[in-house]
Amino acid sequence: MVLHLLPNPPTPSLTPSPTFFAISQARLAQILVGSESPDEALIKRCAHFDLQGKAKSAAAACDAIIATRKGQLDLCKQELVKQVAYARDAIKVFEDKHPLSKLNDKEAELRKSPSDNFALWRGSEIKECGDTEANDLMEPLVKEGLAQKVNMKVK
Repeated sequence: MVLHLLPNPPTPSLTPSPTFFAISQARLAQILVGSESPDEALIKRCAHFDLQGKAKSAAAACDAIIATRKGQLDLCKQELVKQVAYARDAIKVFEDKHPLSKLNDKEAELRKSPSDNFALWRGSEIKECGDTEANDLMEPLVKEGLAQKVNMKVK
């Protein structure tokens, strides 16, 4: 018997949509504003404050940048919560489709891998994300994702 991490290939709803890529490309184009690299865009933005000519002052330009970044952070938080819930549900479906009673020792050991790795990630890796602000955000977001209603229709 061969165990697969997911019982079936990801459904179209789990694959980033063309809209996701279009939004990402639009966001990148908005950030670069005619610059050849992200570094150049940052230098220009620091030097000129407003490449698009829409801000009335440097403070207004900074406020616009902050609002954009906060919006992007909120989208990232929502996606993290969604993916934590999905991972939990996918692991449950995987384990239900491969009961231990029907597996040999090697398969049983492999079956535990997704659950063990998810537990390891939840237990330690989310506490050391790279900076203290991210560390403070992760644990409540993971808890929120785990608290979401279980969806056993994961495919």
